[in-house]
Amino acid sequence: MKKLLIFILLLLVFAYSFFATTWTGSYIMLEENWKSHIVFTPEKATNPQQIYEIDKIIYAFKYTPMMSIVCCVLYRC
Repeated sequence: MKKLLIFILLLLVFAYSFFATTWTGSYIMLEENWKSHIVFTPEKATNPQQIYEIDKIIYAFKYTPMMSIVCCVLYRC
C-alpha cells in the first residue's frame, strides 16, 4: 500500500512538472527571435510550428530549470 501511494504521488508530481515544462517550452513559438533559440530544428524552418519538441524542452530548461529537472528526473524513475 505504501509503494502504491508513493507511486501515485510521484506520478502526480511528474504530471505537473511535465505540464509546466511543456507549457514553458511552448512560449518559444511566441518569441520574435525564435530562430536564435533553436538547436536541433533545421535552419530552413520558416514558421514557429516547425520547431522540434527537443528545442522546446531546451528552451524550458533555460527559463524554468528546476521544474524541467524534476520532470526529467522523474521520467527516468
